[in-house]
Amino acid sequence: EDCEINVVGTLNVLEAARKADARVVFASSCAVYGNPEKRPTPETYPTNPIAFYGLSKLLGENCCRFHQETYDLEVVILRIFNVYGPNCHGVIYDFLDKLQKTPNKLEVLGTGRQSRDFVYVSDMVNFLLEVATSPAAAGQIFNVGTGTTTSVSELAKMIIELLGLEDVDVYFKGGQAWEGDMDITLADNSKAVNKLQWRPQVSLKEGLKKLISSGRY
Repeated sequence: EDCEINVVGTLNVLEAARKADARVVFASSCAVYGNPEKRPTPETYPTNPIAFYGLSKLLGENCCRFHQETYDLEVVILRIFNVYGPNCHGVIYDFLDKLQKTPNKLEVLGTGRQSRDFVYVSDMVNFLLEVATSPAAAGQIFNVGTGTTTSVSELAKMIIELLGLEDVDVYFKGGQAWEGDMDITLADNSKAVNKLQWRPQVSLKEGLKKLISSGRY
């Protein structure tokens, strides 16, 4: 399924863009880095995906580069970190969904020491709009993250507090949350800041408040 969407689907988009002479903004992922030793991780860091999802995104990036070099197609690649917000799935959705069903307990996959660079969906959308037309973005790869990271255990505490819950039994399953799960994600977003003057506007706490008040999770 990852291959069909992220590789074959990307090829279809690139071919359509080539015929229309349109710029392509490819939504790649920080998963292409695998478990990098350098954090914050810059765009120049070697790619080494540890999950097929990350591999399929890297293959999509290579398809983009091929079309750029072979057909002179304008391409922008975004390595997106952990987006959250209304209608976005992921660990935050998982916690809110579980606490809605059982407010007195929360099961956390893994050790809780996994750490994520969470970027709010409106900041992500603003970045997409910027790179769609910016001349400075053409042919570039950008990390899309906040440059901060929060452990899963810290995230659980923050969500419990914001929901106003008390006496919640938080327990960790231990081990790896799932096969191919990254340990820590932390973006070096200096390229986006310097080239495009883009900066994330929504802190994690503020974003969680927005998400909870929206009720769309």
